[in-house]
Amino acid sequence: MSLPRLACLLPLLVVLPFFSPTDAFSQKKSAEPRAKKPDLPPSTLPLEFIKGERIAILGSSTAERMSLFGHFETLLHLRNKDKELVIRNFGRPAEAVNVQQRSGDYTKIDDPLFAFNPDTFLCFFGFNESFAGKDGVEKFKADYERFIDDYTARYPRDDAKSKPRFVLVSPIAVETSSDPLLTDAKSQNENLKLYADAVKAVAAKRNIAFIDVFSKSLGEFGEKPGLQFTINGIHLNDAGDKGLRTCSSSACTRKADRGPPTTLRPMRSSAPQ
Repeated sequence: MSLPRLACLLPLLVVLPFFSPTDAFSQKKSAEPRAKKPDLPPSTLPLEFIKGERIAILGSSTAERMSLFGHFETLLHLRNKDKELVIRNFGRPAEAVNVQQRSGDYTKIDDPLFAFNPDTFLCFFGFNESFAGKDGVEKFKADYERFIDDYTARYPRDDAKSKPRFVLVSPIAVETSSDPLLTDAKSQNENLKLYADAVKAVAAKRNIAFIDVFSKSLGEFGEKPGLQFTINGIHLNDAGDKGLRTCSSSACTRKADRGPPTTLRPMRSSAPQ
């Protein structure tokens, strides 16, 4: 490096040690006041939405892979055109009701979920937890209730501490495959049925909406042999996500799936968050 260029950098070398990252980049913004929001309708099916409602999708791979296709978000927007819904996918493959692994400085600047300020949580849990088998069901139910309480306290809708709304979705079934290296669908579906029932029980106890995608997917997965709706028996492909879209959005809105392809296609291109 030439001496003139080094001379230009010397002032920076002097200043930088005294410039703390927390002063500008890592310091959380002071929270702006959050005015009282309109009351939400009860968590019952079909769901009613308020204008501008913010919906956070939570859960493991089933939720996370929805962002690859955009079918559910598209239909929800299409069926609620006047509501101006805002939907964001926070799903992560290894997520569970008692496991949300994040890097140590994940909320250094801000908490993305708090910043999004959701009104409704659409929760897809139970699949990862099902590997604990029948012995883990009661713990799963207790963990789910603890999760609901924790997120209610951590993410109020406004400064008046208005509670967010929860909708619980069952895990999907495992698709049968002839590949001996893939998951044994029969035994895993027996476990998944237990956990789908557990999600339903938690929803009933808390008096919140429950959407059963396990029964629907189990029926569809068994219609033809081989992998039709997943890439490996458990992770949905585009066709599988369409089925999840139809089941979930129909349960949410109780409207027939009549969106013409010419309408859906341009909306899907911007749906994933």
